[in-house]
Amino acid sequence: MKSRLSIILLCLLTMFGMAKAQKKANLDRVKAQKVAYITDKLALTPAESEKFWPVYWEYSQKVQQLRKDNKPSKPIEQLTESEANALINQDLDAEMRAVELKKTYYREFLKTIPATKLAKLDLAERGFKKELIRVIGERRGRK
Repeated sequence: MKSRLSIILLCLLTMFGMAKAQKKANLDRVKAQKVAYITDKLALTPAESEKFWPVYWEYSQKVQQLRKDNKPSKPIEQLTESEANALINQDLDAEMRAVELKKTYYREFLKTIPATKLAKLDLAERGFKKELIRVIGERRGRK
């Protein structure tokens, strides 16, 4: 009985590990597609890409952390009036921090690529998100 339980536990852990590996592979694939898409839209040279992408991923990680830190602790529908007011102020503060972060990193980006290319970054990011949403929607529609 004990060995049967051990085998079941081992199978579950293996399945969990495989699912986690699949998720990482999917994220890596999306990241590679994003690099290709934005590199194309900004017309980055190999030398520019080599300098730009490390700074970009650092910036993206900080933006993601800012969003994560700003999530409400419970569903918005369950907030009291004072908690909702605090959340609104927290959101506004987070937006100001996001703008400051963007300003800081855009100065860094300008050290790696010309302004004519950097000016296209927001549009390229939005284009990639639209394309990703379209592809995901098509895949879900086929299933």
